[in-house]
Amino acid sequence: MNYYLKHLSSLYTRPILNGIDGNMELRAASPFELFLDLIFVIALSKLSYLFELQTIYDFLEATLLFAIIYSLWHTVTTYTVMFMKKETNYWTRAMIFLVMLPLIFFISIQSFETHVQVIIFCMSLAISKILLALILRDSIINAPLNNILTSNLYLSISKTQLISSILLIIAAFIDNNLLFAILLVIIAVREVILVPHIHKKTIRQSFSPLLLNKQLFMERQLLFIILIFGESLISVVNNIATNPTPLSVLYIILVFSIMFLFYVRISEETEYNTELIERSNNLSYWMIRNYIIFTIFAVISMVPELIEHHHHLPISYLIILLAIMLFIATEHLRLNLKHLNKLSKPIDKVFYIVDNHMIYLMYVVCGLLLIFHNSVLVIYILLLIYFLLHVIALPFRSHLIDEDCYFATYLNNKSNKDI
Repeated sequence: MNYYLKHLSSLYTRPILNGIDGNMELRAASPFELFLDLIFVIALSKLSYLFELQTIYDFLEATLLFAIIYSLWHTVTTYTVMFMKKETNYWTRAMIFLVMLPLIFFISIQSFETHVQVIIFCMSLAISKILLALILRDSIINAPLNNILTSNLYLSISKTQLISSILLIIAAFIDNNLLFAILLVIIAVREVILVPHIHKKTIRQSFSPLLLNKQLFMERQLLFIILIFGESLISVVNNIATNPTPLSVLYIILVFSIMFLFYVRISEETEYNTELIERSNNLSYWMIRNYIIFTIFAVISMVPELIEHHHHLPISYLIILLAIMLFIATEHLRLNLKHLNKLSKPIDKVFYIVDNHMIYLMYVVCGLLLIFHNSVLVIYILLLIYFLLHVIALPFRSHLIDEDCYFATYLNNKSNKDI
C-alpha cells in the first residue's frame, strides 16, 4: 500500500521546466496535446458558425473573439511544450483537462440571440483563464529548480489571465453591444499586443533554445493548422451541400483544391523559412497566420449561399476576401525580398525571383475577382488560380537552384556582364 501511494504521489508531482538542468528532452507531440488542439480548433470553428460573418461588425467581433481564444491556446501550448515531458505526469494532464472543460460549454452554444448564450460564452472563457492562471502559479511556485526569469514571466502571465477573466465576467452581464465590443477590444489588445510587447525581452531570454523546444512548438503550430483545415473543409462541404445543385460536386472539388494548395504553401514555408522558427513564440505573428486560414475558408464556404440570395457577393464579404488575399501576397512578397537581400550568389536568388513573378500575377487575380464577383464558379476558379500561383514555384525549387537550369545560367551570365 505504501509503495502504491508513493508511486501515485510521483505521478502527481508538479512539473519541472524542461532543459533547466542543461539536458533538453526532445519529444514529439503527445496524443494528449493533439486532443487539446482539437478542442480549441472546434471552439474556434464555432465562431464562424455563430457569426457567419454577415457584416463588417460580425467580422471584427469574430476577430476579437478569435484573438482571445487563440491567445489562451498559445499560452497553454507554450506551457505544455516547456513543462511536459515524455513520462506521464498526471498532475499536468489533470490541470490542462480542467482548462479544456469549460470550452465544452462554449462549443454547445447554438447562437448569440439570447443574453443567456452570451453569459455562457463569456463565463466559459473566464473560467478557463482563471484555471490556467492557477495552474501557472501552482507549477512555478511549487516546482523545484525552475528558472527565475521564466518563473517571473509565467507569474506575470497568470496575472494577465486573471485580469482578462475579470473583464470577461463583467462583459457577460453587460447587455449593451457597444460596451461588450469595447471590453473585447481591451482584452484582445492586452493579450495579443501589449502584454507580449512588455515581456518581449524576458521572453527572448527565457524562451532560449535551452528551455523551449522550438521544433516541437513548430510541430504543434502545424498540427493546429491541419486541424483548422479539417474543420474548414467540413464547414465548406456542409454549406455547399445544404442547397445542392449540379455544380455542387465541382464546387467541392475546387474548394478542396484551393485548401490543399494553401496548405502546401504553408508547410513549405515552414520547412524553408527560418524566420518562422525564430518567431515560434511570437503570439501575434502566429495568430494572424491562423486567423487568415480560419477567415478565408469561412468566407469561401458561404459564397454559393450568398450569391443565391443576393445574386452577387456582398461588398462586406468581397472586402474581407480581397483584404486577406492582398495580405497573403504582400507578406509572401516581403519574405521573398528579405531573402533576396541576404543572398549574394545569383544562383541562390533564382527561386525567389521566379516566385515574385507569380506573386505579381496574384495581384492581377485580385483585380479580376473585384470585377467578376457575381458568379460562384468564376470566384472559385479565380481563387484556384490565385493559390496555384501561390505554390507554382515550389515543385521546381530544387530544379531552379540547380546550376544546369537554363534560368540559373541566364542569371549567372547576366550577373557576369553587369560586373
